[in-house]
Amino acid sequence: MYKKRNYFLLAFFMMVLTCVGITSCSSDDDSTTTYSLKWSFSTSYIDDVTLFEYAENGDKVANHSVDNVVENGTYNFTASDRAAKVKVYFKMGSSPKWVQQVFYLKSGGNTIIEVTGQSIIGSKEP
Repeated sequence: MYKKRNYFLLAFFMMVLTCVGITSCSSDDDSTTTYSLKWSFSTSYIDDVTLFEYAENGDKVANHSVDNVVENGTYNFTASDRAAKVKVYFKMGSSPKWVQQVFYLKSGGNTIIEVTGQSIIGSKEP
C-alpha cells in the first residue's frame, strides 16, 4: 500500500516539475525589441534621418539611417540587445536637428516613434 502511494507521489512531483520547467522556459527576455518610425513631418529640405540607440547607462550602442525619408512613411527597425532608448537626428538643409524627446523602448515589444508637425525640434541633443 505504501509503495503504491510513494509511486503516486513520485509521479505527481515529476509531473509538477515538468510543468514548471516548461513554463519557466518561456521568457519575455527572449523576445525581440523593435521600433517603428512614423514620419508625418514635412520632408522639405530633409536630407536623411538617423535613429541613435542608447543603453540604459547612456552609451550609444547602435544607429539606423533612413535615406530619402518620405512624408507619411513608416520605417521598422530591430533594436540592439543593449538598446533602451532612441533619439532622432536629421538635417534640415545644412542645419543639424534633433527631435526634443527621448523614446524609451518597450522590451520585447514595438515602440512607435512618431515625428509630426507638432514635434518639438531643436539644434541640441535631448
